[in-house]
Amino acid sequence: MAEQPARPVPEFGREHDHAVAARASPTKRLLALSLPALLIGVGSALGLIVLDLAALALEDLLWEVLPATTGIDPDGAGWIIGILTGAGLATGLIVRFAPGHAGPDPATESFFPPPMPLSTLPGLAAAAILTLATGVSLGPEAPIITINVALAVWICRRLVPKIPTRLVVLMVVTGTFGALFGSPVGAALLVTSVAATIASKELLWDRLFAPLVSAAAGSIVMLLSHHGSLALPLPAVELDILPDLGIAIVVAAVAIVVGLGLLYAFPLAHR
Repeated sequence: MAEQPARPVPEFGREHDHAVAARASPTKRLLALSLPALLIGVGSALGLIVLDLAALALEDLLWEVLPATTGIDPDGAGWIIGILTGAGLATGLIVRFAPGHAGPDPATESFFPPPMPLSTLPGLAAAAILTLATGVSLGPEAPIITINVALAVWICRRLVPKIPTRLVVLMVVTGTFGALFGSPVGAALLVTSVAATIASKELLWDRLFAPLVSAAAGSIVMLLSHHGSLALPLPAVELDILPDLGIAIVVAAVAIVVGLGLLYAFPLAHR
C-alpha cells in the first residue's frame, strides 16, 4: 500500500501571531491616545475655570466694587440699565471689529466648531467674559469650547501631528462637557450619538475611548477644584412621590411642546 504524502502542517503559530497582532494594534493605539486625551481633558477644564474666574472678577467689580466706591445703589434702575447698555455696546464693538468677530454664532453652529486662528481668541474671550459678567449670556459653553478647540488643535498639530484634527476636536468637546457638568455622563451621551452617525469599521468602544478619557479628566479636575459651572445650591426638599411624579410628567410634556414650537420658530426669528 502506497504511503500517503504527508499533509503540510498549518502554520497555526504564525497565523495566530498575526491575529494577536491585529487585535493588539487597536489596544496600542488607544493606549497611545490615553495621555493626550487626559491632558486635553485637564486643559479643557482649566480653560473653563480661568474663563469663569475672569467673569466672576469682572462681575464683582461691576456690581460690588464700583457701586460701593461711588456710593451708587447697585440695585437701582439707573445702574442696572447703564451697565447692561454699556455691556451691549462693548459686546457689539467686539463682535464688529475684533478679529474673528467673537467666534461662530452659537445659535446656528454645532458643539463641534472648526479650529479658529489664535488671533481671534482674545476677542472671543473678551466677549464671553463681558457677557457672562453682566448677565447678557447664560452660559460659557459655546465660547470656551471654541477657545479650547483652537488651543488644543494648535498644540497637537505641533506636538502630536499624527492625531487627526477631528479627534482632537471631539476630545476637547467631551472634556469641556465633562468639566461643565462635573460628570462624564453628558459627554458620553453626546459622543455616542455622534459616533452612531459615522460609518466606521472600528468598534464603538474604540471610538469612544479617547473622548471619554478626556471627559472623565475634565470632570475630575472640576470636582477637585470645587468649581462647578452648572452647580446650583438648592434647598432641601421633601419629596411626595406620586404628586411630584405627576407634576414632573406635566412639566416635561409642556417643555416638549414649547421646545418643538421654538425649534420651528427659530429659523424665522434668527436671521
